[in-house]
Amino acid sequence: MATDIVPGQRADDPLYLPAIARVRESIGRRGLLYVGDCKNGRAGDPGLSPSWGDCYLCPLAEVQLPPAVLEGYLESVASGHQPLTRITRLTVTGTRQPIADGYDRLEPLTAEVAGHLVAWTERRLVVRSRQLARAGATALHVRLARARAAVTALTTRAWEAAISDLPRCRWRWRRF
Repeated sequence: MATDIVPGQRADDPLYLPAIARVRESIGRRGLLYVGDCKNGRAGDPGLSPSWGDCYLCPLAEVQLPPAVLEGYLESVASGHQPLTRITRLTVTGTRQPIADGYDRLEPLTAEVAGHLVAWTERRLVVRSRQLARAGATALHVRLARARAAVTALTTRAWEAAISDLPRCRWRWRRF
C-alpha cells in the first residue's frame, strides 16, 4: 500500500502516477489493484492503463459515466431485462443482512496511451445502496410534506381573503 499525505491546498491527482510508479518499482510485479477516487478512473490515464497488466477500482464521475448512459443502465433494471444480485454482509450474530442490490456489466473501452491505441474491457458494477435509497426516500417525503403544507397555506389564505371580502362583493353585486 502506498499513501501520500499532502497539504489540503494541493490537488492530489498529479500524485497518482508517482505513487503508482513507486508501488510498481517496490513490488516488481504486475496484476495489482489500485483503488482511488473518481479522478483515478479517467480512461486512457497512462498510469492506470490495462496495458500495464494492473486493475483499478474507483467510482465513476459524470465525465466517465454521463447521466444518459447511467439512465440506460437503470432502465434495463426498471424494464426487468437486467436481474439484480442481492449484496449482503455478515452481521455479528452470524446472519446475512442485505445492504445493496446491483449487477455488473462489461464495457469495451479504447484510449491512446503513449501514442498507441489500447483496447480493454472494463467491468462496471452498478450498485444501489439500500441505506442510501432509504435516506433519499425519507428526504423526498420531507420535501413533499413541506411543499404540501406550503400549498395548503396558500390556498387557505386565498379562501380567507375571498370570504373576508364577501360582504363587499355582495354590495357591489346589488349595486350592479
